[in-house]
Amino acid sequence: ALLPCRTTKGEYIKFDRAVAHVFPHCGYKLSSILTVPQTAEASKEYNSFTWKGLLKGLCQMQVNGAGYLDEKMDWATKNESSMVKSVASLVSLRGDDARSCLAESRHSIYPNVFPRWAFEPLLTGYSEKRFDRNARQATAWTNTQAIAKPLDRLIAASWSKYSMGAYVHHYEKHGLMQADFERDFATLEQVLSDYKKL
Repeated sequence: ALLPCRTTKGEYIKFDRAVAHVFPHCGYKLSSILTVPQTAEASKEYNSFTWKGLLKGLCQMQVNGAGYLDEKMDWATKNESSMVKSVASLVSLRGDDARSCLAESRHSIYPNVFPRWAFEPLLTGYSEKRFDRNARQATAWTNTQAIAKPLDRLIAASWSKYSMGAYVHHYEKHGLMQADFERDFATLEQVLSDYKKL
C-alpha cells in the first residue's frame, strides 16, 4: 500500500529512502502503519470515498493514536498538548487522481504533531495504480508516540513475570543471565521515555 510511489517531482521513493525518512533518529525505532479506507471486501466496489474524507480520517487516526477508524474516535480538533506526536511520517496516496491531491495531503496533517527538531518530517508520495480494489487509498507509515501505551503495558507485564521468576530458568539454560534481562529492561524503558517526551 505504501510503495512504489513518486514524489511531486516524479522521483521514486525507494524502500531505503522511506526507512531513512521514517527513522531519522536512532532513539526512535518503532513505527506503525495506518490506512484508510477500511472496508469489507464485498463492499469495496460500492464505496466512493473522496480524498478529502480519506485524508481527514488518516489525520485523525494519527493525532488520536488510533490504529483504525471507528465511531468512538474523537473527531474534535485537538490542542497541541493532547495530540499524539510523531517523529516522521510517509504518506502514500494510491488510486484515481492521487497526484492532484498531494498538495492537500501535506496540509491535512497537523504541523504541530512533529517535534521542532525534525527536518522535513512529512514525505508524501503517490501512485495512480489502485491497491486492493480501492478507487482511492491513503496510507501513512509513521514513527509515533502512540506506541508508548502498549509498550508501557508490555514492560510492566514483563517486569512482573521476571520478578516472579516465570520462565527465567529456560533462558538461563541457554546462557542468558540476570544482567542481560536488566540491561534489556533498561533499554526498553529508555525507548519508552524517549517516546513519551516527544
